[in-house]
Amino acid sequence: MTDKTPSNNNNEVSFEELGLPTAIVDAVHDLGFKYATPIQSQAIPYLLQGRDILGLAQTGSGKTASFMLPLLSNLDPKLRAVQILVLTPTRELANQVTQATTDFSKYLPKVNPLAIYGGQSYGQQIRSLKAGAQVVIATPGRLVDHITRETINLNHIKAVVLDEADEMLSMGFADALETILSQIPETAQTALFSATMPKTIESITAKHLKDPAQVKIHKVKGNEPKIDQYYWLQYQYSRDQALIRFLEVESYDAAIIFVKTKQGCNEVCEFLLKNGVAAACLHGDMSQEVRESTLNGLRNESINVLVATDVAARGLDIDRIDLVINYELPNEKENYVHRVGRTGRAGREGRSISFVGERERANLYAIEKACNKELREIKAPTNHELELFRRAKFKKELESKINDSNLENYTKLIDELIPTDYEPNQVLAALLNLATADRKLVLPSERPPRNKFTYDREYYSRARINVRNGRYDNNRYNGSPNKDLYVLNLGRNDNINVKDIIKIINKHSDGITIGNIRINNTNTLIELPKNVSPEVLANVSKDKGINGKPLNLRRFEQNNRYQNNYRRNNDGEYGNRGGRNQTQRYYNNDRRNNNERNNFRSENRSNFKKRYN
Repeated sequence: MTDKTPSNNNNEVSFEELGLPTAIVDAVHDLGFKYATPIQSQAIPYLLQGRDILGLAQTGSGKTASFMLPLLSNLDPKLRAVQILVLTPTRELANQVTQATTDFSKYLPKVNPLAIYGGQSYGQQIRSLKAGAQVVIATPGRLVDHITRETINLNHIKAVVLDEADEMLSMGFADALETILSQIPETAQTALFSATMPKTIESITAKHLKDPAQVKIHKVKGNEPKIDQYYWLQYQYSRDQALIRFLEVESYDAAIIFVKTKQGCNEVCEFLLKNGVAAACLHGDMSQEVRESTLNGLRNESINVLVATDVAARGLDIDRIDLVINYELPNEKENYVHRVGRTGRAGREGRSISFVGERERANLYAIEKACNKELREIKAPTNHELELFRRAKFKKELESKINDSNLENYTKLIDELIPTDYEPNQVLAALLNLATADRKLVLPSERPPRNKFTYDREYYSRARINVRNGRYDNNRYNGSPNKDLYVLNLGRNDNINVKDIIKIINKHSDGITIGNIRINNTNTLIELPKNVSPEVLANVSKDKGINGKPLNLRRFEQNNRYQNNYRRNNDGEYGNRGGRNQTQRYYNNDRRNNNERNNFRSENRSNFKKRYN
């Protein structure tokens, strides 16, 4: 929906012009909306006519009103049975659609929307269904449970909606959707809304939609939320240290920290709480009561930072969120879009920061390419910058407290608590130290960072990176324009790790820039700057610091035998491509050489006997 304020744009369509009943139009006006969004102006007429529809539009385009307004218009208020079924991927989205349905049906007689999802009591849901809920908004898993228990009757369904269908399929609900759609009457109207159009969506459309009208809404430039997107390359500080530093200096009302796993969610949240940040978790293992309590805390400002997984944060629509931090970069670009989309809502400006490790640069490039947007690099605040920030903040708070009129009781305590045997500056310095014990105003000086790796977009655009697993998709290594490839003779079988390799190279060099490192079973491939000093290679090769095993670091030469033996195989490993045949050839060569040596020895023995007998 667009704002109620009149506009000179002739393309805008009012809700009255779309043919909606007066009772629904009045409810929409009460919400402050007058003109329909593009998806609403195109979808509502088709749904009012009873046609099936396939809608492609991004999150935040107004899809809920585009299907709920016309379907409510065709609802029979006298029939106390489920007539409209809406399927959503998450509980949060189910609750949002339920609330929107309540608002839209404000002036309709006795419309009872019901949200059904896991974590709630079955008894409460069954009682609401028996009471005559006409609109059910459900997650697929819980609805299948009700179908199996025969506690829901779908025989009177007039319309079914698959909201964010691509997300439901990516979450593994394909079988559940087939089970549900097979129970829907053939006469029912079907609407499918999705942000993308994978092949699974095409198969569902062909099987369950009857001659659907297609509505596709492209993003209009200028209407996208204003979100400043940055990335931070992980070096000098750990992710935990960087997270605390960014949260301290960033100006935000509320923030979401995204991680990949439930365990990571708990660990990051626990770390933030120990460091004085009012944070809470949100992941799939939490009960519905705790989830709702957490979200309410975020809304009423008792919680300022939420640590969440991708699935748990689907459908979150909280206006005060203006900062998103990707503590771990997602593997799929769609997840990145959904994460960043949690901020910059309701016309507010947003900001996102993605933490990028050395092995995640390919994933960052893939996200930038898919989103057609270059992220800007941002530096983590240094100790000096933290000092300046804390001092300015403390000075401002101190001036505010001095101007406070409620200091009389503390003034009386000066003679009792403040010793007079010391200079005033000593006393003030001690008080300042006590007052800032948790956020010190004097921090130790830092050493300049070593082994800062870079993010070269031009390099990744040529390397044809496989987005899903971040491995090179080339048959042969083409290399970075600023680096050469080197081979270390130790690998995974020798129990070495990346830290050992970086440590040994730093030990014998003046902090040279190290690129990608790939540890294979019997060797390790390392990107180093071009023209590395021979002394560095020699010193590394003389060192016995990795498990006491002799080292041999040499440049990777593609014109020798490594060209055949160290190409990537189908599993993405550098190794012998000849397999059994090549091994047999080497065996034959060794056997031939042994035969030649034996013949030579036999000839020598005969000659010796002839000479001395």
